[in-house]
Amino acid sequence: LLFDAIEKYQISATGITLSQAQYDYVSRKIKERSLEKQFNLKLVDIFEFKPDVKFNKVVSVEMYEQLGIKNLSRFFQTINHLMETGGSFLIQAIVSGEGQAPRLEGHQFMDKYIFLGGEVPSYKHLVQSILEQRFEMLSSEQIDSHYFLTLKNWTNRMENKEAECLKVVGERIYRLWKLYIAGSAVAFKEHTM
Repeated sequence: LLFDAIEKYQISATGITLSQAQYDYVSRKIKERSLEKQFNLKLVDIFEFKPDVKFNKVVSVEMYEQLGIKNLSRFFQTINHLMETGGSFLIQAIVSGEGQAPRLEGHQFMDKYIFLGGEVPSYKHLVQSILEQRFEMLSSEQIDSHYFLTLKNWTNRMENKEAECLKVVGERIYRLWKLYIAGSAVAFKEHTM
């Protein structure tokens, strides 16, 4: 997303990640695209990120689920402190429906091999956390059907690059993630995730 925003709208942007592998990969892509002046990448925890400036726009994609319910208020408070007054915040997150358990109970496979103790808070928890920090919620969109197509494409890409994937992560991890992504695609299509 940041690459597209930088190239299409000629903005300067900062991205953060906790993953050394993601940091290394994105750093290479920044250099390949000659975007060192526009793209500032940091290897840092969101809660330890202390930039010199405030941001007019903040985007969080699929990080929310890794925080745990106990850290949701702290997350939104942190985002609030990172933003200029009147700034915009976009979050893309997987949430559970009302009445579903926030833990991945019954999903031992995902809990053990994929999320490693992650939580999928309910939509209610998300909205509550947003409003606690006095954000104005302008819209909300359920993207299950879109995410099904994303996951289907990821499965196809993994299969098309199987040999390359196997070299990087080995057969066990490749099979685990292929199963997870394909299974999640079905769950999103059936609205059971």
